[in-house]
Amino acid sequence: MEISRPIKAVFGGPFASDMGLSPSSISGEEKDLSPPSTSGGERSKFFLRFSSQLRFLAGFTRSKSIYKFFNKLRKESHWLQCKWIYKVKRKADGSIECYKARLVAKGYTQIEGVDFDETFAPVAKLVSVRVLLTVALYKNWELFQLDVNNAFLHGDLEEEVYMKLPPGFTSAGSNKETGMLGARPAAFPMGQHLKINSESGEDLENPSRYRRLVGRLIYLTTTRPELSYPVHILSQFMQRPKQAHWDAALRVLRYLKQSPGNGVLLRRPSSLSITAYCDSDWAACPMTRRSLTGYFIMLGGCPISWKTKKQSTVPRSSAEAEYRAMASTTAELLWLRSLLFNWCDSFISYDDILR
Repeated sequence: MEISRPIKAVFGGPFASDMGLSPSSISGEEKDLSPPSTSGGERSKFFLRFSSQLRFLAGFTRSKSIYKFFNKLRKESHWLQCKWIYKVKRKADGSIECYKARLVAKGYTQIEGVDFDETFAPVAKLVSVRVLLTVALYKNWELFQLDVNNAFLHGDLEEEVYMKLPPGFTSAGSNKETGMLGARPAAFPMGQHLKINSESGEDLENPSRYRRLVGRLIYLTTTRPELSYPVHILSQFMQRPKQAHWDAALRVLRYLKQSPGNGVLLRRPSSLSITAYCDSDWAACPMTRRSLTGYFIMLGGCPISWKTKKQSTVPRSSAEAEYRAMASTTAELLWLRSLLFNWCDSFISYDDILR
């Protein structure tokens, strides 16, 4: 089993195929609504899904009063951007099961303190998901996918949130946005002795580009453990990024170009034994002199948990930094052990864990 991409959180609208919209009825600068690399027949099927997703927006375009109201809101409020995601869902034998279209809101463009005060979502911890997949491989279970139309079933939204009308489908990715399509690949995501701080170089003219790029890199750490350290370093400068920070982020993109298909490979384990590695980097932060903690944990030889985090206090020695790193790793191990023992009553025996 190979996990190459994290799951996307999406907005889902009501589905109906009797919409009857055409690309010319959608207002906006971009008119190309066809997904890339598809034939004419597939494009028409994608468009049926696209038009059904627009059913709940059709009434707005027919009312002048609502149109004026939206124009007023657009000037006075902060509107989230969005994009369309197209996907072909296939069966186990490779045949096409259905064509999917989802409208995705770019929530990473929101600013804390301006658009929201705090965030909360009752979602499963990703480590728990990896543990469950490893246990499923160990028990030789069959895995099935479950789709949920509404990704926010348990969310109570109290703030007013406005989203722009969906543009035409585009396939622009991080490399295209940053102009790195023709860049030379890099063997490592970050230099070994690179030291950057909050005062490195001049301010970026467009800091939102840096925030979008780092936000996508944070998302990639779900299946790319080797990006944990460089993304931890880059995410410290989201408030006021500098040119040096942008150059370091582009280096990560060059590394991703060298290995675009890498991910987490989960093989069937022979046991559910837990193995952990930890280390610390004493006084690694040039701004606060705080040390870094890093650990990597495997269950039956399958990677399930990894983290790079700055320690909360300044240690007086490298030995103290090492002990703090071991304490953080031990806390994660105790939580994993309690998780597995809680599952013992359901589908795991104690012999599997203690073997």
